[in-house]
Amino acid sequence: MSTNFEDLILRGLRSTQPAASIPGRLYYVTDEEVTERDNGATWDDISDAGGAGTVTSVATGTGLTGGPITTTGTVALADTAVTPGAYTNTDLTVDAQGRITAAASGSGGGVARSGSTVDGNLAVWNGNDADSIKDGGAPGGGSFDYVLATAMSLMYS
Repeated sequence: MSTNFEDLILRGLRSTQPAASIPGRLYYVTDEEVTERDNGATWDDISDAGGAGTVTSVATGTGLTGGPITTTGTVALADTAVTPGAYTNTDLTVDAQGRITAAASGSGGGVARSGSTVDGNLAVWNGNDADSIKDGGAPGGGSFDYVLATAMSLMYS
């Protein structure tokens, strides 16, 4: 047996509501603004079904302030030790909730700026100290097949 969707979800005035006889059918009573479900014998009001209840307390977890709230109140983020502002070459500490809990301006990395020279030679960071490219030779006596400059290092092979 096939049933049309239009036959299962109905709407109209209370005075035109059909008799209950098809379980699962829904009827929206437009003049009362309620929704009812046909249980096969009667119509059950389901307008307030689910979600009913009263919250009696809202607790606040790590990093939140304001709780527990039992009547009215505001939940807010707790302040951290970080001073609002802009930081350069930032050193950060992040807690388990992903909040930045410490920040400080740091020092730059060990790479010379693009085009910087040491004694007239291009400085190259080798991981421990600065070597230089001199007379076309690579640090450590090797030779260059190519030079690739990145934001963090100058690579050679």
